[in-house]
Amino acid sequence: MPVVNQASIARECGVSRTTVAFAFNERLCRRVHPQTRQRILTSARQLGYQPNRAARALRSGRFNSVGLVIGDVMNMFYARFVRTFEQLLEARGYDLVVEDTHVSIEREKLCLERILARQVDGLFCFVPERTPYKDFFARQWWAKKPVVVMGPCREDLLVDSVFSDYSRGITQAVDHLVELGHRRIGFVCGLGMTQSDDGRIHLAQDRLRQRGLGFPDHYLIQCGASLQDGQRSFGEFLSRTPRADWPSAVIAVNDVMAIGLMRAALDCGLKVPEALSVIGVDNTPIAECLPIPLTSVDYPHDDVARQVIEFFIDRVRGEAWPPPRRKVFETSLVVRSSTAKAKS
Repeated sequence: MPVVNQASIARECGVSRTTVAFAFNERLCRRVHPQTRQRILTSARQLGYQPNRAARALRSGRFNSVGLVIGDVMNMFYARFVRTFEQLLEARGYDLVVEDTHVSIEREKLCLERILARQVDGLFCFVPERTPYKDFFARQWWAKKPVVVMGPCREDLLVDSVFSDYSRGITQAVDHLVELGHRRIGFVCGLGMTQSDDGRIHLAQDRLRQRGLGFPDHYLIQCGASLQDGQRSFGEFLSRTPRADWPSAVIAVNDVMAIGLMRAALDCGLKVPEALSVIGVDNTPIAECLPIPLTSVDYPHDDVARQVIEFFIDRVRGEAWPPPRRKVFETSLVVRSSTAKAKS
């Protein structure tokens, strides 16, 4: 079987080998007419062309791969990003290399360093707003290695960032519960050491005060990051708290925590939403598939992913190196069956 190379594709398409090379190059493809480039890519696919990545990397200094550092691949929020980035990057000729920090600070440092050693053209990551990696990001910036952080960043960090402002969504969540007659509203915060709540707790507390409601300290239930942590911690809260002081509604820091606390409520004989209204955050796909579909603050996942890719591609292809860019998306509440009027 004859070897298929760029010369073969050039002959098939009636163009020069240089044009074919430009068509496969993310930085130089703009020199090729879009219709011609599409014809070359289609021909390459039909002929079964497989580029020699090692040789191409030596010539171009590009590896056609991107690193992604996530907090916990078992968390639906992160797992969805893995799948979306794989699809979006594959369409542009890039592979995705994933490192899982297991929500460990020590492992997070290791993952950031290790993934760059694996020959990637850029890095996407989730890091806390008060990140300890300022010097790490600065080194990548001056080396012109594109890094995009998914989360709010300090102005002095030399990275592009894309994140969601939870103000609107959390405000809507609190208002929704108050309008349903709830006055005792708790908050379950289950995050790992490497994760940030992006201000969700303070947003909820501030809105409750604006609505004339208090927020007792014991209504903030903190725990680990897993579904089981949420279930156990909320169950323990119910066990040690007099029934008369139980909240009638709870907002969870994410959907994982919401599912865990719903299970704990069921174990304690609390029906959702009749006796306890529950709101999650992130609106992961499972939220609408639960036996009691979960009311949740929607995180614009697809918009964030596309913007991250756009920032990355702009830096890989562009000749200029503009100052750090920020893009913020709004959140909003999606009401389902896990919230109902408070019992009088």
